[in-house]
Amino acid sequence: TVGGEPLLTYAISAPAATIVLASGGNNLTVTLTGVYALSAGATGAANTVSTGTLSSSGADTLGVGGSLTLTTATTSGTYTNSSGISLTVNYN
Repeated sequence: TVGGEPLLTYAISAPAATIVLASGGNNLTVTLTGVYALSAGATGAANTVSTGTLSSSGADTLGVGGSLTLTTATTSGTYTNSSGISLTVNYN
């Protein structure tokens, strides 16, 4: 979620990077594919800056996309990312 002055526009970006999900001694690598504003009228594509407009209450919801490859050898489990993902928000 991003917040600020109602109806302000903003640009969001994330570093082109990978993150590691871990479950015990097993790891999965996720390649980040984009960050998106989920508001109506938001723009942007994978690995680019996206823009959005805060609602009349001054909020919007962001989504982060990624891809990973699973094989038949992938161990089942609950995989988590303990390091987080940093996003940059620039208000216009």
